[in-house]
Amino acid sequence: MPSSAAPILITGGAQRIGLHCALRLLESGQPVIVSYRSEREGLAELRERGAITLAADFSSEAGLSMCFAPIIKVNGIRPALIQLNPDDSDEYRANRLSESALGIEPEA
Repeated sequence: MPSSAAPILITGGAQRIGLHCALRLLESGQPVIVSYRSEREGLAELRERGAITLAADFSSEAGLSMCFAPIIKVNGIRPALIQLNPDDSDEYRANRLSESALGIEPEA
């Protein structure tokens, strides 16, 4: 199975099929992020094998909000993308991209 440097997110990966898939991907060298609602025995093995585990409940809008709350600023929501001009300085670009939720510049 080919491996990618980008991790694969498995929601509900603490048990049953999600756990099996996560373990197989880790065995093949694929980075994995596993979300879970409740601490389960399988999570310890995933962590030992290098998986990133994320306590998160994606079954509701409230659960999603709790997961992504750290990227919200006090005075509003961080923009996902920022369009920059070709003549913007490197310093300006770096400062603006650091304010972006994604931190990337769309290709021109």
